[in-house]
Amino acid sequence: MSQHDFNIANQTFPSFRADLNDALQASATMSAGSSAPTTPYAYQLWFDTTTDTWKVRNSGNTAWISTITTDLATGNVGINNTSPASYYSNSNQLVVGSGAARQGITIASSTSTIGQLAFADGTSGDARYEGWVIYDHNTDHMSLGTSAEERMRITDAGTILVGKQAENTANDGIELNRNDVLVATRNNDAPLLLNRRSSDGDIAVFRKDNTTVGSIGTSFGYIWAGTGDVGLSFRDTLDSINPFNPSAGNNRDNAIDLGHSATRFKDLYLSGGVYLGGTGSANYLDDYEYGTWTPVLTASTTNPTYTVTNSTAHYVKIGDMVYFSWYSSGVNISSSGSGNAQVDGLPYTSANGTEEYWLFNYKHGTAVDTTGCSGGYVAKNDTRMVFVLDGYISSPTWATGNGKYLMVAGAYRTTA
Repeated sequence: MSQHDFNIANQTFPSFRADLNDALQASATMSAGSSAPTTPYAYQLWFDTTTDTWKVRNSGNTAWISTITTDLATGNVGINNTSPASYYSNSNQLVVGSGAARQGITIASSTSTIGQLAFADGTSGDARYEGWVIYDHNTDHMSLGTSAEERMRITDAGTILVGKQAENTANDGIELNRNDVLVATRNNDAPLLLNRRSSDGDIAVFRKDNTTVGSIGTSFGYIWAGTGDVGLSFRDTLDSINPFNPSAGNNRDNAIDLGHSATRFKDLYLSGGVYLGGTGSANYLDDYEYGTWTPVLTASTTNPTYTVTNSTAHYVKIGDMVYFSWYSSGVNISSSGSGNAQVDGLPYTSANGTEEYWLFNYKHGTAVDTTGCSGGYVAKNDTRMVFVLDGYISSPTWATGNGKYLMVAGAYRTTA
């Protein structure tokens, strides 16, 4: 290492040769030394051996400008940085910037080509660019690659694409769309997975104008959805959907309506029943139906011979109660048979409870052979109505003749 003022003075031969050799050595070593040359020149190079930094004299010959620092022990390089070895050892082979104010690197390419930073682990095939960062000036998009494949792209419009190269909901991948839309498409599997760890509570929160309007969460291992204190929880172990209070994080019994007076549901399809006004078996309504049944005139001993103009009767079944009615004019009875007058064919067999007799009314009728009969009872565990004389326990018979009238209506309990 040598430094020289690069001014060869007039002198005798041996001194001249020594002075010239010193100047040449200083030039060959770029004036290397621990201190600056005493006679500097504009644009002169000096290798500062104290910091291993290449320095150049400014055009005004007033100061030294640090350019590149080369750590001669490791080969690490600093650009506008004199201590690259001070930085993280896994990434200090090249350190750019002084650490003061704003710093940067620019890769300049033409308007129709790309600028690229490649990550290699070999010198052939894909190993030369296993990872990369590319800016394509032709389409003005930036892409990131791993395993020699593009994995993410930022379009010229600002949309971030992961696993795809174009905005399209039909293509698998994720879009952080420039229009403030998140799009996720996945083939044959769920495109969205949300996982809350440890505590119960919200998993997804929905807001309108930054005010929470609803949420989806979990409680005791079950999912719920709702807003405020109105929600539903889904219990697969009970096969049930239950009223839930999202704010409190617990069930909410006997407080939430299904629908409203001005916003009603239309039809409700149930294969089971409904508990009305309570949860006991007495509150259970499991059936409602409307239908017809075919009345048949019978008697306790011998059935009558007859014709009717209307053989279709009607009933309504609500739970275990059956409400029935029948009217027919033009009942023509040619033979009254023998025994008590009865009508068979009720749609359901009556219950067989102790002393369980249900009454029916008989009005506007002339088919029974008496004027003192206004009804009767439904036989237990049977489908028959039995007429009974008013004020008695005995029954009338059928009245023969044409154009008789028969009108009955009543109710009974069934176990069907």
